[in-house]
Amino acid sequence: MDYRRQKVGGVSFYSTSYILPPFCLCYTPSMSTFDEDVLTFVKAVPKGKVVTYGQVALLIGSPQKPRQVGMVLRGLKESDGDVPWQRVVNSAGGISTYKIGTGELQKVLLESEGVKVKPDNTIDLKTYQWWPEVTEKLQK
Repeated sequence: MDYRRQKVGGVSFYSTSYILPPFCLCYTPSMSTFDEDVLTFVKAVPKGKVVTYGQVALLIGSPQKPRQVGMVLRGLKESDGDVPWQRVVNSAGGISTYKIGTGELQKVLLESEGVKVKPDNTIDLKTYQWWPEVTEKLQK
């Protein structure tokens, strides 16, 4: 894939503007530490629990990057099948992947894990949100 390095407002990024709209940001073809941290964290989320994009960013040490968490998950390939991307929702507990065409799949996958999705496609974060350090302390 041909990536073109661009700079906007002092921020460098890679764009595949010939495939995606010019405003669509993509990360480098080689996986960064940030990407690896996102995937490692998401793999740790247990079945039946969810986390938010902002929560992932905060807990991996990049609280200003919740949108980039979404970009990493959006860029998953079939070979990354062991990453439970469906367990990541927006800050209101909503399924926001309808915008990219996978919302219904995310809903079905979450429901198959025992997560109740409300009719407005939100999840009760008080019931289903996972906070690893709190969970670990409660189990001890």
